[in-house]
Amino acid sequence: MGQNITCLITDQHLELDKNMIHFKIRDVLFVPFDIIGSSVSWFIEEAQKYDIAQDLFDYFKQYKPDDLVLWGADEKHTALDIIKLIEEYKISNFIIEHSSDFASMPMDNYFLGVSDGKIIKDSIVFDENDSSKKNCANIEKYREKIGLNFNWIGMDKFHAYSFAEKEYFR
Repeated sequence: MGQNITCLITDQHLELDKNMIHFKIRDVLFVPFDIIGSSVSWFIEEAQKYDIAQDLFDYFKQYKPDDLVLWGADEKHTALDIIKLIEEYKISNFIIEHSSDFASMPMDNYFLGVSDGKIIKDSIVFDENDSSKKNCANIEKYREKIGLNFNWIGMDKFHAYSFAEKEYFR
């Protein structure tokens, strides 16, 4: 079973609902979501059309959750869940990152950085075969900007949403 995880990561100090799976590690808050890469890729690809994150969110609110689950995937969440969290807790500095592999070979790495509610254009990575790949070099810079200076993706609890869920409720 390969890795497949999507996380909203922020340096903002928040008190989240206890039923929402989340981890505070070295002053960085991680909220994993059960979303496959293709859904995240679409959300992040659309981000390049907007300067303000709220405009991207407003665009996605036209959809129903079933519209956002691609190819009959069995996902617990959609981009609408990420949007709801951001809006409900007024999160203005965050990254959304998705990582997956198969048989230890990297498959997908999607990334979006938002600072003070503004989409950071040179952070956007949504397709391994696209020009957004050039922004991969910027990922570390934006991770470090929110205090993420360790390999979160390598942690067992972030192997997949089910691992995070099991670890959180243990």
